[in-house]
Amino acid sequence: MPRVLIVDDNPATRATSSALLQLYGIETATAEDGHAAVSIATALRFDLILVDLHLPDTSGIAIVKTLKAQGIGAAIVVMTAFPELDSSFEAGRADADGYIDGPLIGDELIDLVRQAAERRLPVRRADRPCGPGHTRAEAIPALAVPECHEARADYRIGAVFQIIASEPEISIEALARRMDLSESRLRHLFTSSVGVPPSRFLRQYRLALFARLLTTTSDRIGILAGRLGLGNIGKLFRAHFDMSPHAYRVKFRHRPGAAGSSP
Repeated sequence: MPRVLIVDDNPATRATSSALLQLYGIETATAEDGHAAVSIATALRFDLILVDLHLPDTSGIAIVKTLKAQGIGAAIVVMTAFPELDSSFEAGRADADGYIDGPLIGDELIDLVRQAAERRLPVRRADRPCGPGHTRAEAIPALAVPECHEARADYRIGAVFQIIASEPEISIEALARRMDLSESRLRHLFTSSVGVPPSRFLRQYRLALFARLLTTTSDRIGILAGRLGLGNIGKLFRAHFDMSPHAYRVKFRHRPGAAGSSP
């Protein structure tokens, strides 16, 4: 399976992208700034490096130049929620393998990893080679070949993830009922495929989504937590992000055009 390095200063973006890739058995590592990214990328082998255009200490384009100069063989794709003609041009001049103008959601991220593994780059956006009518729950592509193959994991795991993504407030009991499984069977199936119990994954997913909503909405913290079914959010959030929800919102609040901002 491919190995992917995710470089982004937003903890929620790193957590969500990493969790999705790991769901399909893809090994991941993360870095929160350019210094950490270069250190990790030169110490370990990766097939794909996803780097945010704006980072606290440097730019994604500068990272591309540094890693290319050092002979790093991984495909490097620059990502930004605020595409600009100049940055797209500069990414090309730096020999980036791709420039993604907007966040990748769900199976778009999986498709991009496959393209990198197949060396079908450069890309501007991940395509959908499985064709219309196919969902990731029905066909998870083998990442080393272009055509679609039968899912490597139980298709029900893909369906579970899709339900969680669309209804993050859902309970484990309701999730099991929707899948026509007992709670114990769901727990066994999910844990054996993903490596963590569904309750823990659901909690981590809700926290990542909560963190993202803190930076992209002005809704009150208590309302957001209640909407996602997150009790005792202050203690829970501090344990995961090492700061309060309010401090996180102030630090990472989304400001169009600001360096280091992420959706």
